Amino acid sequence: MPATNNSYQSSIASLENPLPGDLLPITGNSKGPQTDVSSVTSYYDPNIGRPYTDTASLAVQQQVKNYLFEVGGIYNASHGLLVCDPLNGNLTGDQVDEPSPNAWYAANTPTFDSTGKPSATLAGNTAVPNPFLGAPFITNSTGTNKTINASQLLNPNPLVSSLRLRHGNGAYYYYALQTKVERRFTNGFSVIQSFTWSKTISENNYFGPQAVGIRIDKRLAPATPNSANSPGGDQRFHYTLTPVYQLPFGKGKRFAGNSGTLLNELIGGYEVTGQYNFLSGTPLVLPTNTSFFEGGNPSLGSKKSGTQWFDTSKFAMFPKSNTPTTGTGGTASYPTWTGVQNMPGANYAGGTTTNGVYQDFATWHTYNQTTFGNIRYPYTTNIDAGIRKSFVIAPKTKLQLRLDIFNGGFNNEVQRQLR
Repeated sequence: MPATNNSYQSSIASLENPLPGDLLPITGNSKGPQTDVSSVTSYYDPNIGRPYTDTASLAVQQQVKNYLFEVGGIYNASHGLLVCDPLNGNLTGDQVDEPSPNAWYAANTPTFDSTGKPSATLAGNTAVPNPFLGAPFITNSTGTNKTINASQLLNPNPLVSSLRLRHGNGAYYYYALQTKVERRFTNGFSVIQSFTWSKTISENNYFGPQAVGIRIDKRLAPATPNSANSPGGDQRFHYTLTPVYQLPFGKGKRFAGNSGTLLNELIGGYEVTGQYNFLSGTPLVLPTNTSFFEGGNPSLGSKKSGTQWFDTSKFAMFPKSNTPTTGTGGTASYPTWTGVQNMPGANYAGGTTTNGVYQDFATWHTYNQTTFGNIRYPYTTNIDAGIRKSFVIAPKTKLQLRLDIFNGGFNNEVQRQLR
């Protein structure tokens, strides 16, 4: 049934009228091999195989009086995962309907007029009459749009603008050192302290334009939506401290141990608890392949601050069409390591209105490292606390009142720097 008419921003159905557009007619096999031609934009490898995980762990425990000490390690390697978009967790796949590398370069290489000014539209983005307009059985926009981009006609199957084959070719690797110290509950007090050092490596997103070769990036895992295909980002350190303490007041306790029923109900039965949690930030995904990047490690080390989280001087944005040639921020003032002065069209004297290189980046592709172990989102530290008061209302029945305080925060200053 048609559930929406605005890309799922809202439903057109209601309880009063659950089928406002009626049911879509069942075509059955009446169209034969022409059924829903061009409607499929992705499909799964029929021999995709099964995802599997290799896991190994070892731990040693030793109890000393009331304390339990534990040291261990774990290794986890997951294979056969579907590749997903690192930003939103959506499944992607091999772009199998790409033109040949030569055709792709021709479609995305800029052209220039007699003055050296680049054409405002790349050859591949030029709108041409749609040869499939009104063709029977074609259900997507290719069958209804009057024009399409010329680059679509270069695809092996020009009826679809994107066709992805989903393989089980992604992987995640995790290994960690895990420690724990636990004080068993004695004399009204217990505490659990744990510390983990870990590393998570993802091999789960495509790297560079697929028209010139499919490559999957292997890197420190950035923060990704939590799903089976995106287990989570690399967080190097994780420390937790969780104490529980029964206050020593009331009947049978150190203070006022002989108190009567009324006094005991007033001062006894209190317990305080808390949790301290520290977690390292996940690696930033730096624009090392979508902007000019000098190379090296852009970390500032101990010199980083809330206004300068990494060395932004190692990056320069690609010029836009309105980026001037001269003046402040013009292409002439770009660092020499960008090479912008030697790009096709760099000699065009655009002055303060435009430049001759802004079309040179459709074929730009590098395989620079995108995450660095010492450039991460800010760590998170959290303290929660609680107090409990227990009342005995029957020999085997208690009533407990609880008051909990939660503390947390978020810092998005790093996102501003990335923009």
